[in-house]
This record gives sequence, structure tokens and C-alpha cells, in this order.
Amino acid sequence: MSWRISEREFLIRGRSDPIYLSLSINRVKLPDGTFMNSAHEYFRVSADGNVLEWYSGPSTSTLEECLYVIKIHSVVQLSLYKFFWTECYGREGERREKICLRDLEPVAADDVARRR
Repeated sequence: MSWRISEREFLIRGRSDPIYLSLSINRVKLPDGTFMNSAHEYFRVSADGNVLEWYSGPSTSTLEECLYVIKIHSVVQLSLYKFFWTECYGREGERREKICLRDLEPVAADDVARRR
């Protein structure tokens, strides 16, 4: 899947990686109400094919009684979000979010290839 950011830039979806959460939760709820248990990496590329920015796949770590998942990227509606998940023993999981890119326009992969 690909999106146009501007006349000279595109967002291209890359490979998918699992999101490692506790077995009780096992997925992250997105702002549109859908759930995900894996996340894609994304590339912001110029029309001539140069990678301008890489939005990597999810990364999980723990510290004491908390589990942290960072760099969960997903296109929700027409914006690229970055989510952060925190889960601590005995407490409800918490999702924070940041919008990285807005006003994306879906395009066919052929359109991206033709622009190069």
C-alpha cells in the first residue's frame, strides 16, 4: 500500500512485525476502534526513489514490572500514527499516540513506480 504525501513525496508500507504484549492483552486498540497485533514499517520516499525517512517496526522492552512497546506505526484513516504502549503489572495498559503525517492520499503502487 502507498500514499501520496505531496507532489514529490510518497509513503510506502514495508514489512510487518509482531507486537509483543502480555498474553492477556495481545493487541493494541487504535483510535478508529480496530485492534492490531502486528505493525508495518513505513518509508517516506521522494519521487526519484530516495528514502527520506524510515518509520521502523515495533520494539519491545521491559523495566522492572513494566512492558514498553515503542515505534508502533500505522496508517489510520489518512494519517500515519506512532503509538507507544505501556503495560505495568496490576494496572491497565496505556496507549499514547503521535501523528507523524497527515492528509495522506492513497495511490496505487504503479503510480509511485511511474513517478520515478
